[in-house]
Amino acid sequence: MTKTEKLEKEVQEEQEKAKKSSSKRGKRGGSDKTKKLQSELDEAKIALEESSDKYLRLMADFENFKRNAIKQRQEITKTATKELVLPLIGVLDDIDRAKKAKEESGSEEGSLEGVELIFKKFRDILQNQGLKAMPAIGEAFDADLHEALCKVPSNNKDQAGKVIDEIEKGYYLNEVIIRHAKVVVGE
Repeated sequence: MTKTEKLEKEVQEEQEKAKKSSSKRGKRGGSDKTKKLQSELDEAKIALEESSDKYLRLMADFENFKRNAIKQRQEITKTATKELVLPLIGVLDDIDRAKKAKEESGSEEGSLEGVELIFKKFRDILQNQGLKAMPAIGEAFDADLHEALCKVPSNNKDQAGKVIDEIEKGYYLNEVIIRHAKVVVGE
């Protein structure tokens, strides 16, 4: 039984007592105790309403917070993608210019040099975004870093258990592995 319910019950009891005593005496009105209990009951009802209002406001604030957090996360994702794609557009422009220059000149001269420059620019952009190639050849095989595609017998005993060839490079992004290196391991 809540405090409000107890007070209501006491008020009713006091009112009944007051009615009985007033009818015997012929007086109208309640006793001081009845008025005091009624006052306490009114105060409890007001406090309950205030608490309910605070609760509803807190729930609304929390829902707004959740909505804003989701919206901010989406904005951060969009911004991060933009920050990566924008520098890559420069590489795309370089590839278009190299293709156009090759078509106009009709010769292979300078094509390899142009491709190497574009590759270097592309690699530098990715490194600036936190991408780092994983060293593999000559390293001891580590299942946490490497994915062994096959094992090859080795003439040199020093190569046993070590990576002797790399089929596909592994990469870290901000020191977190995003792709394991696919390797050939010596036996």
